[in-house]
Amino acid sequence: MGHNNPTPGPAGRGCPDIGQDQRPRRNGSDLASQLRRAANSAAHNTAEANKRRGGDRLHSFRIASGEAAEALTALRLAVAWRYIAPDIVAPARALEDRLQAML
Repeated sequence: MGHNNPTPGPAGRGCPDIGQDQRPRRNGSDLASQLRRAANSAAHNTAEANKRRGGDRLHSFRIASGEAAEALTALRLAVAWRYIAPDIVAPARALEDRLQAML
């Protein structure tokens, strides 16, 4: 790709440990809002897919999978920005592969 991946920090998967002095001035409310929207969308699309048939069903599951990945990335970023401690995210990270396999 031509660019260097950041050094993995406590958030893992290429998310850097950003540190106190590099945090945005806001308190993470944008990230929290995005996390809520992505998690809600993943749940809604999964429920919708369970009631659909054919290619439409697969499409809804793909959307749910993308939204779940987005929510998990938001959690990793929250750790990288030090908004939350890594141990708070650990249960979600432990289920990440299982969740994506189901979707």
